[in-house]
Amino acid sequence: MEFPSEKSSIVLVVMSGLPGAGKSTFANTLQAAFKVKYPDTVVFLVEYDALVKQIIPSEWKRQRLEVLDAVSHLVLTIRSGSSGREAESDKESLGEHILRFNAQALRSASRSSKIVVILDDNMYYRSMRYQVFQRAIQLRAGYCQIHIAVALGTAVRQNLLRTCPVPEEVIARMAAAFEEPNPTRYIFEQYSLVLDTVTSTSVDKAMVLVFRAMEDPPRNVDNDEAAWVAEERSKAQELNRTNLLHRADSILRLLVQTLCSLAKSQEDVNDDLRRVSSRAVGCRKKILQQLRDMANPDCEFEVIFDLQGFLTKEFDACYENDNSQ
Repeated sequence: MEFPSEKSSIVLVVMSGLPGAGKSTFANTLQAAFKVKYPDTVVFLVEYDALVKQIIPSEWKRQRLEVLDAVSHLVLTIRSGSSGREAESDKESLGEHILRFNAQALRSASRSSKIVVILDDNMYYRSMRYQVFQRAIQLRAGYCQIHIAVALGTAVRQNLLRTCPVPEEVIARMAAAFEEPNPTRYIFEQYSLVLDTVTSTSVDKAMVLVFRAMEDPPRNVDNDEAAWVAEERSKAQELNRTNLLHRADSILRLLVQTLCSLAKSQEDVNDDLRRVSSRAVGCRKKILQQLRDMANPDCEFEVIFDLQGFLTKEFDACYENDNSQ
């Protein structure tokens, strides 16, 4: 049974910012502050890094949608008062993972609790944040954004302190592509807080924002605004697709050149070089075509994808496969 509407106070809070900006630290600080100042408010954390552990181009969009589905599962579980345990399975679902990670918060939640769900991710495109906004409408929940704005150099330095640092080139690409909150143009971003430094005052401001958003949940989608977001997303994706294919071609050409240089040092140079060159060029063309097919308008992974590592593995596998035939 769902909470009566007058007692259903749930808000989705999107954290955005570069890797190393301090989003997770702030999210944890905010959770602790709510526990002290507003014990009737229970905060749940959803860390994308823990849920999407391996970035696979063909799976990336589906994985992110699964996280949103898991957030919906969390909200519905809270409202129903159930344990959230799904049918027995050898593999834990994302929804079950979130519930297990937030087990203490789930035990603390009651029918009169105010619920804050913090989505901790980079959210570098506005369209990513808009998806959460749309989900908030479906769930009859409030929506707000907290953006941690730090200089690229600061993010790079702080990123090195992480257990699993993000490659510096990825952070640089993300910084160039980042679409920061713009509440002046986009109504859905009206409840936004941009922080360039994090202090105790920042935490207080964030709590005020959360409660304001909770009291004024979005009720419908503005069609004009949805079109603006879609247009912005389409332009960014087409640029990403062009950048991806250009970078991929450069990397693959270098891999072909390296392999041919190695073949020159072997005996029977002419024969080996012809065979190596033919197979290597064939692999390059094959992989490029696979990328063209894969880099469709729905993919936004180019900004964060480790293309060098992916292409090296694909090239080696392709070449070895051709060599064994």
